[in-house]
Amino acid sequence: MKTRKKWKLMTVLGAGAAVFTADQLLKASIERQAADTFPRDVPGTGGAARYEKCHNKGLLMGAMQEDREMVQLLPAISAAALGGRLFEMLSGKGKTVEAMGLSIVLGGAMSNLYDRMVRGYVVDYLSIKKGYLKKMVINLGDAAIFAGGILAGAAALCRELPRLANPFRRD
Repeated sequence: MKTRKKWKLMTVLGAGAAVFTADQLLKASIERQAADTFPRDVPGTGGAARYEKCHNKGLLMGAMQEDREMVQLLPAISAAALGGRLFEMLSGKGKTVEAMGLSIVLGGAMSNLYDRMVRGYVVDYLSIKKGYLKKMVINLGDAAIFAGGILAGAAALCRELPRLANPFRRD
């Protein structure tokens, strides 16, 4: 394997692994702390962000929590499809930024899937007390899914802009 391709593989997969590891370490730290120490303000945020200790047995915002099998199956299928797409991207040329975004999404998704499979719930620990986010408690994995999705989508859009600008162009 060429050095450049090895670098791409290690960097892209390393990003997803870093998200997974960091989120699991944060979740373990939250789980070790006594429930009566929550909620509390995140230092330096003036109350705009708070640490919480929530156990989400469902999907986004607790959806479908009564159907444990589907709550495990749907994210597992999604992660498998995402992993397949990432593998396809890594085996070809280019698309490094898009692959990085997908790897970050996959790292967050796998952290939450791990929680669902092992703990039976996802540990959420951060709430932002501004705007429409007031009702949500998230974790690093959730933030990575969002940010990685934006990165991958923006990279794909930038790649496709020349074709979209001239639909009659032949590549």
